[in-house]
Amino acid sequence: MTISYHIRPPHPGYVGFDQRLQNLDDRTLEQTLRDYETYRLDLATGDLDKTQPGGYSYVAEVFGRKPVTASPMANNPRIRKTLLKIYAEMGAQVQVLYHEEGTALDQPLVQANGLWVRPSDFSITRVQVDSSGRENFWWNMMGTPRANEFNPTTLLKTNLAKWSAHRAPFITALIHEDNLYRNGTGWGGIYYANGDQSKPLAPPYNLNAPDTSRLRPQAARDAIWQAYEEMLAYASKNLCVVTSQDIAKLGK
Repeated sequence: MTISYHIRPPHPGYVGFDQRLQNLDDRTLEQTLRDYETYRLDLATGDLDKTQPGGYSYVAEVFGRKPVTASPMANNPRIRKTLLKIYAEMGAQVQVLYHEEGTALDQPLVQANGLWVRPSDFSITRVQVDSSGRENFWWNMMGTPRANEFNPTTLLKTNLAKWSAHRAPFITALIHEDNLYRNGTGWGGIYYANGDQSKPLAPPYNLNAPDTSRLRPQAARDAIWQAYEEMLAYASKNLCVVTSQDIAKLGK
């Protein structure tokens, strides 16, 4: 499997947690962010512990190879551009520029800020659940009366049947590990008021804050796993499955 990398709170590059970076000049900003990708992040304060390794460089050290894809998770253009520069210099080859779709038909493999942009023409991730346009994730529909309607293998086949472009599509199937068995994130209550990601908290953070996520019922967990594994089996048999490392090689 490919090892890739992105940040989470309270990393100061993350959207909503970048106040300490806003007024830094370009040189200081770059050095500060490079330090955050070199040393350990204190999860309670957002500060650095320079006696311990951390960040992108530590992940590379632990796994014995440099993470292929990096995603800054920043909405500030200056911070994002600086992080991409640092990741490229540290060994990353690919970046996530858009989450689920956005690839140009005539030029699917492009570079930006020294990194290849991970292509994705469409994603088996989010589904429209009613005529108002309201969306949800397919895994939240498993274990419900509408499970068959939003089965990811069915969604994959339907989207492929609609594809009529001159080239084969790049498809992502995004899911976080905890989506398979929980609703919400285990760290949401630590860094956001009541787990609401539109309301970031300020340090110091309570690492013992109540967990705002919920364990899914066993039947729902089983249904999600089964549906996910069926999709993987179908893709393995009928499509060309690639990793970020393969994308980097295609770009070259």
